[in-house]
Amino acid sequence: MSIDYYGHCTLPIDEAQKRIAFLRRKNPNWFGGMMDLTDARRLAHGGVEIAREFGITGQCGFGLHLLDKAWLEEHRAAVEFV
Repeated sequence: MSIDYYGHCTLPIDEAQKRIAFLRRKNPNWFGGMMDLTDARRLAHGGVEIAREFGITGQCGFGLHLLDKAWLEEHRAAVEFV
């Protein structure tokens, strides 16, 4: 089973990356074992269009990937936190 989430962010990549680093430090059990929180990356043209459909002027994106299905019930708290 694979559960993947993709986020779009209005911040520049360097600012989004600072926040991602904070999230990793704040919750190492969530974003070091239960889920992979990817680095911020530039959105491709298609990503910009998708973000726009959600009302977001996206500058970058990131991913959240569930690594261990034993955490299936708990992973929602991590997603909501992000």
